[in-house]
Amino acid sequence: MWKSIFTVPSLLKRWKRLQSAMDLSAEAFESLTMRFENHTKKWLKMDKRAQRDRSTEPRAMDIYDTSTKKRMYLNTIDAS
Repeated sequence: MWKSIFTVPSLLKRWKRLQSAMDLSAEAFESLTMRFENHTKKWLKMDKRAQRDRSTEPRAMDIYDTSTKKRMYLNTIDAS
């Protein structure tokens, strides 16, 4: 019984910390979303093109290869 008396305040403290951390995480997520909005649109276009052309042009899938310069990230940054 005594454990449950101490458990509730402890859980409430943890909950408050969790809420403040979630607020900070949400702000960071929104900031990143806004910052990379243009890149995201380009990445989605590249992804759609690769998926559309993969059966006729297998090299279209090279944008997903992280060890080449044709990957999505570098293509988008170079094009900026």
